[in-house]
Amino acid sequence: MLKINSFLILLISVLITGCVTRHGKFTVISNKLIRLNDFELDDSDRKEYVAGSDKQHILIFFPLSGPPNLGGAIDDALEKGGGDVMTDATVKSWGWYIPYIYGQTGWSIKGDVVKTRKPEQKRAKKTVVKSPKSTKKKVKPVKEVSKKQKQTVIYAKQGTIEERLKQVDTLFRIGVISEEEHARKRKEILDEL
Repeated sequence: MLKINSFLILLISVLITGCVTRHGKFTVISNKLIRLNDFELDDSDRKEYVAGSDKQHILIFFPLSGPPNLGGAIDDALEKGGGDVMTDATVKSWGWYIPYIYGQTGWSIKGDVVKTRKPEQKRAKKTVVKSPKSTKKKVKPVKEVSKKQKQTVIYAKQGTIEERLKQVDTLFRIGVISEEEHARKRKEILDEL
């Protein structure tokens, strides 16, 4: 009986295959859209040592779900940590399999989760502009802007005209500057030609 148990343990340990690949340590990693001008890691909420994974179960030799990917592991970690960016993250892919019985394969990530997005500020009230005919015209509301965004509004006088026009268009599109401000800034840039 002891020989049979020893033989089974030896057989199973030979048949089990597995592999772990460390893909690297990343200073910052995310799959969420973040605004770089609001990107302050030091002042943000941080949750340390959060782990996320995306895995696939294999029964006999049939996968029971779609293939795992790094994006799924990052999503899992960001959800657990309540943030939108990971710092000091270690990424690994792994897998193990007992032939014709069961196995798993997947991605894992461990690191600190940081919440860089601030809660949405209350929208500014709609402003009403009176025209010479004394009719009221509603204007698109402008978001309240932070100190850092005000620095962005006062865009750099450096760069090509195209780059500066793109900056102004982006500020208008995300609601940092009003339609009138957008038109005035575009005119100022184009007058420099």
